[in-house]
Amino acid sequence: MRLARAWSRAPIWTRSVAVALCWAGLVVSGCDSGSAPLEEADELAWQSLLFDNTIAVSNTGMTNGHSQPAVSWKATDEKHVVCALFSERIGVTDNEISNSDKIVWIWHSGLGKGHEGNVLWAHGLGDPKPLAQGTYFWAVWAFSDEGLPSWSSTEIIHTVK
Repeated sequence: MRLARAWSRAPIWTRSVAVALCWAGLVVSGCDSGSAPLEEADELAWQSLLFDNTIAVSNTGMTNGHSQPAVSWKATDEKHVVCALFSERIGVTDNEISNSDKIVWIWHSGLGKGHEGNVLWAHGLGDPKPLAQGTYFWAVWAFSDEGLPSWSSTEIIHTVK
């Protein structure tokens, strides 16, 4: 209860950054809902939604192969939404992102740029230079007003050629 009160009193930018970096716990659940294959080299893994017991963020897309991609997804209508791009697979330990240092670009609804469901590279935070050739991983998630995960996507591959 104390955490909920502190959360509700914090400025929106503080909550947004906290959501993006601290509260961004990701759970690889075993449910079939929202599962999609992830192929990498000789590996095939089935990815479920990032957060357990959340609604699937659908119609996710990123401009294919682009070094300054635009990102889109079906809007969740939540106030606290995050989209992040990682330089390696999204690590999950104890229901939290374990490799937040691998985030190369992040957008969240508290930035006041872009809008949920349609974000350009320039709307986010990160190195403004184009991405180098390689494989990246991205996901979208949202939190309820109570700070609980309510929506999440699967981990999605983005390859820059």
